[in-house]
Amino acid sequence: MTDRADKQVIDTLNRVLEMELAGAIHYTHYSFMVYGYGRIPIVKWLEEQATESMDHARAAGEMITQLGAHPSLAIG
Repeated sequence: MTDRADKQVIDTLNRVLEMELAGAIHYTHYSFMVYGYGRIPIVKWLEEQATESMDHARAAGEMITQLGAHPSLAIG
């Protein structure tokens, strides 16, 4: 790949990383907000989504590192 293509790939992966981190935070926050009858399955689903978002963030971060760049510290 060219330097320009590398930069585009890294920028895209950093955006993915930022959005997935934001998703994990939002799902976790929403899980705290659920109350009432039937709360447990909804909280469980939200926590599973947060875990999946973190898995995606880790994968994107690993790809960025493998390309020799630094993963973003920002959260989308």
